[in-house]
Amino acid sequence: MSFKSLLLALMAVTLATGCSLRFNDKVTKATTSVSTGTDCLLRTGEVLNRFSEGTLTENEHATYFACLHQALNKFTGYTSGKNQDYFTPRELAGFLTKYFLAGKEIQPALLDEAVALKQAILGGPADRLSRHDLEQLDQLFENLRSFTASLRPLMPLSAASFVERGFDSDRVEDALKQVISAVSRFGGQLKGKQSSYTFDHLQAYVRELSAFLYRGQSLPEDHWSVRMGVFSEALRPVKAILLSPPRNEITVADWPKVYRLAPRFFASYLRVQFHLQSPRSSLHGNGLKMVERIFSDFTNTFEFVLEQQPGHVITSEEIDDLILTFYKQNLLPCRPNTARQFIKVVFGKLLGSAADPKKFAITKESLSHLRENVHFAIEGLHAAEALYRTKYGDQFADGVLSKDEIDSVSETQLLEATTLKSTLSREAVKALKRTPIEVRTVFAASGGLFNVVIPKKGDVLQFSYMHMVKMLAMRSFNRLLVQGFGNPRKAMLTATELDSLVSDIFPIMRELRLVNKDMRASISKRLFEASLFLYSSDGDRGLTMNEGLELEALILSTLERSPKAHEKLATLCKASRLDANQKLLIPGACYRREFLKKSREIWNYLPGLADYMAALSPENQRVVFGNMEHFLRKGAAASDDFTLADTQSFVLFPYYIELLFSRFDKNHDGVLDNAEAAVAYPVFQPFIAEKARSKGYTDPKDHVAIFNFLLAYQMLPTDDKWDFVIRRYMLGPKEFRVDRSQVVEIFEKLMSL
Repeated sequence: MSFKSLLLALMAVTLATGCSLRFNDKVTKATTSVSTGTDCLLRTGEVLNRFSEGTLTENEHATYFACLHQALNKFTGYTSGKNQDYFTPRELAGFLTKYFLAGKEIQPALLDEAVALKQAILGGPADRLSRHDLEQLDQLFENLRSFTASLRPLMPLSAASFVERGFDSDRVEDALKQVISAVSRFGGQLKGKQSSYTFDHLQAYVRELSAFLYRGQSLPEDHWSVRMGVFSEALRPVKAILLSPPRNEITVADWPKVYRLAPRFFASYLRVQFHLQSPRSSLHGNGLKMVERIFSDFTNTFEFVLEQQPGHVITSEEIDDLILTFYKQNLLPCRPNTARQFIKVVFGKLLGSAADPKKFAITKESLSHLRENVHFAIEGLHAAEALYRTKYGDQFADGVLSKDEIDSVSETQLLEATTLKSTLSREAVKALKRTPIEVRTVFAASGGLFNVVIPKKGDVLQFSYMHMVKMLAMRSFNRLLVQGFGNPRKAMLTATELDSLVSDIFPIMRELRLVNKDMRASISKRLFEASLFLYSSDGDRGLTMNEGLELEALILSTLERSPKAHEKLATLCKASRLDANQKLLIPGACYRREFLKKSREIWNYLPGLADYMAALSPENQRVVFGNMEHFLRKGAAASDDFTLADTQSFVLFPYYIELLFSRFDKNHDGVLDNAEAAVAYPVFQPFIAEKARSKGYTDPKDHVAIFNFLLAYQMLPTDDKWDFVIRRYMLGPKEFRVDRSQVVEIFEKLMSL
């Protein structure tokens, strides 16, 4: 429930208090004397809106609550029901309409629900409002006045508002502390008075209140009363999970949990939103402290939630109830089966919480796995701060370090900068130190969140602080994947394990439109490329941690760069037609022409390739592009339009070419010769050997012969020439020198094996 909705619920109780059936004998003047000074009841909606928007002044706030107090006093002093000791909802409805609401009719059903809410908050009977209730209600108004007075200067309570007002993380924390403290005080003042309250009553109350406040109006779908109607149903399984069963009511024992958890969940949500929206946010200094606080609050709160559950487990049945309820209320972004599958992956495998993954229960073990991997990342971030501070001091976040500079800082020194100084901390420090050696795909310090640049051969690699941060975050996520789907001791996933992973996560990604339907078929191709053409590739079809990091970095960079390149080419070609995914289609002839004109700009993240293309004649540039197109768009006609997927291929594939030259072109001359190919052979050997064995050639010398033939001629021997190739190349390889254009042809031949 939002603060606006909560306050509406509380303030609506006032509608049950400023009224009665008839005046008692103290009334000596016209009924207008009673109405004087009580018009605040008619302005409750306006006051609440201005409060939630942060425009209610201190004087207006004080005046409103003074008016409520006056209305209640007049009601108590001048009115009575048929029975002197209490009022029925029907009596309240009639008198409110006639004397306090200027003829605006209030239905008895709303007062029935208001009195039921009164009972839940203040106790007493559920079918009447006693004079003792009125005394309690007056105190509630005072508590509510104090509660809202402490929050009024902070309103509106939203991340966007905090950013707009220039709050820093410390000021946000102060504001959230005030919110939590105010809610705690308010709950403490009601302690011992509250009783159970069903969600059926809540739904009826919202329905009747909306009808009273907005009768005859057409309300938008995002109106608070419409959303509250939906949420009041969705709250049932949420309540069972976050507070403990039963699902259909808040029990007396639940109220203290509500006042403890509600503001903390809200605070955690607001912290995350502020961190994402604030231009000041970062993953270092105060920004890192906020991240730690967010995670600590989340895990501590969730641990408290699990403590309330029978057996300290959130069962698959409870989760399924949540999924189905959210689906029926149109709050689920996918089908129930897809959501179940995703949750099974997360809690059944990644967080290792269930012996039977089909049950996908959430346990303390789930929390422990999550803690471990997030702490790994946070410990690594502390070490990264210390690493870059050695050269840049407080300006470390903008610094870059070479491999030698990173090597010069000892692991012991970095370990001291961590918080836990544990085995996990040591693992994070080692991963940080190994990154410049094992992973050469470098996120640039500027130019985009995931902009990977492959420097020209001979350039000194410079590793930015943010590069290390991103690598640590991805490594932490990959640790979860390996723990859930592979063997953590090997720190890799086999081809079979990778296929299982993809099969599990692809349906949810497809349904959320994060990938298109053709992406599944390309996974094996991406993994094949990763096994051969990354800097860290070892030739094995499995995916090591380092290969995974490089592949993810390249894919993220491709997803970031491709739309920009595609949009630029579409603008130059005046493209207007859309494909089935509502992406622009670019005519083939114009795409080729404009791409070559802009190749240095499009491939600026690959300066080696950009220079190579610029040195070629226009005719040879078309040949190189044609070779790429033949490989990347196999089966497409020359007249076919280019899609965004095509542009993604022209962004991703050149990465592999440059990584190959970066890794094996030892003399920096832009070609690979026999000696350099010999260094590369161990990476390609497993793949070549597998294909050669299918032809009956098992001798390792045969495999070398086939590899050298492929490099020398950029082609594969036909079936009737395999014996000739083996005999010819056992006598000694042909001298060769292949440049980037020829490497494209070799790629195509390898992929066709």
